[in-house]
Amino acid sequence: MKQTGYWWLAYEFRNLLFSCDACNSAKSDRFPLIEGATALEPEQSPDEVEEHQMLVDPLREDPGAHLTFVRTGGRYQLAPRSERGRVTIEVLGLRRDGLKDLYQQHVSETLAAVIRDYRRDKKRGDRNGVRRARDRAKRLCVREKRFSLLALCCFLEQGVVTLPR
Repeated sequence: MKQTGYWWLAYEFRNLLFSCDACNSAKSDRFPLIEGATALEPEQSPDEVEEHQMLVDPLREDPGAHLTFVRTGGRYQLAPRSERGRVTIEVLGLRRDGLKDLYQQHVSETLAAVIRDYRRDKKRGDRNGVRRARDRAKRLCVREKRFSLLALCCFLEQGVVTLPR
């Protein structure tokens, strides 16, 4: 019986990403490639051959180039910025209800406090308070942080942080 998928990479540490059970189950063994691209042959490494995958790799590229969050109806929704972003959302099921609830929970329990403090201190003219709120916001936007892209999109929309020019 012929094996399918990238079975030889199953236990390669640099090929493993932590993910929740739901994302991992949604993905299953799907690994779509850009049309016309050639899949790896057994024993080839993704480091040796560029295979042009459709899924966004958060370790090797900026997810913000392909994904964003937009606020609709008071809630932040994950949205694609590219075709690869659309495919990543679809394959991983990143718009499922439980995950949307986690996005909203992060906004209300973590991000909203930073926004509230920023607005309060800005209104008072407290430059040190504004700086502290911005510093907290920037720490939440570091790529290694949970929901960092959501934090960045939320803080940009609210004017708490700005992108460097």
